Amino acid sequence: MNLQQIKSRLHDGVCISNSPSVVDIGDGMIVKHGTRVSDVEENAANLVSSFTLIRVPKMIASHSEVLYGRSYTYLVQEKLPGLPLMSFLESLDTASCNDLANQLASIVTQLKRLDRKGIIGHPGYPGCLKQHIFAAFRTPCRATTTQELVDWIAAKGEILTTPADRAKWISTIDFTRPQIFCHGDLVPENILVEQTTNGGLVITGVVDWEATGWYPYFWNDFITRRRLHQYPQQWAKIASCMLMFPNESTAFDYLFNYAEMAAD
Repeated sequence: MNLQQIKSRLHDGVCISNSPSVVDIGDGMIVKHGTRVSDVEENAANLVSSFTLIRVPKMIASHSEVLYGRSYTYLVQEKLPGLPLMSFLESLDTASCNDLANQLASIVTQLKRLDRKGIIGHPGYPGCLKQHIFAAFRTPCRATTTQELVDWIAAKGEILTTPADRAKWISTIDFTRPQIFCHGDLVPENILVEQTTNGGLVITGVVDWEATGWYPYFWNDFITRRRLHQYPQQWAKIASCMLMFPNESTAFDYLFNYAEMAAD
C-alpha cells in the first residue's frame, strides 16, 4: 500500500482515537499517523512476534513524509480483535481480576525473553529514548545503562532540587541490576480483551508499542504506579505483577517529575 492509497483510505475511514490519530480504514486494518508516530512501534512488533506468543498487530505498511518541516509517519497495521480492558474494569469482580492478573503476568514474563537482546533504548535505537514520556524533553535521552539514564534525568531537574534530595533518591536504585525489555505503556487502554462463553475475559492482544524499549529494572512499576490514580481499583489488582519495586519507582518518580517541570 503506497502513501497515496493510505491517504485515500484515511479520507473515507473512521477515526477511533485522536492521540495519536488512529483511523479504521476497513478490511481489518487501521492507520496510526502523526508527528509522534515512529518506526519504533514497527520494530517492537516485529521483535515481540518473533520471540513470544503475545498477539501484536501485524505491520502492513509504513511511510513517512515531511510536513511543515517535521517528519510525519503513517503506520498501517492489523486491527486486532477485542475491546480495550478499560471498557470492562469497573464491572470486574475479584475472580475476574485474578484471572486477568495471571494472563498479564504471562505477557510480562514472555517479554523477559528479550531482556538481554539490547541495551537501554528503543528497538532500532540503541542508547536513545525519545518516545512516550521522553517526548517531554527537547532532546532524546542518550543513555546505555541505568546509571546513565538516572544521571541524565537527575541533571535535567537539578535546578529544582537539592543535591541531598537527589542523592537520597538515587541511593534507592540498584545499578548492578540488568535492564528489562518492556512495553513501556502497558495500561488498560492498550490491552484488548474479549468475553468468553462463560462470562470471563481473555486477553486477545496488546497494542500501541511505540514506547517499547529496554529500561531500568523498575520501569514497569514506575510507569504503572504513576498512573494508578487514573483507573478503577481493579487495575491495581490486575497489574500486581508489575508493582514489584515501590521504593525505586517512587524515588525515580520524584526525579522524573522535577525533570519534566524544569523542561517546561
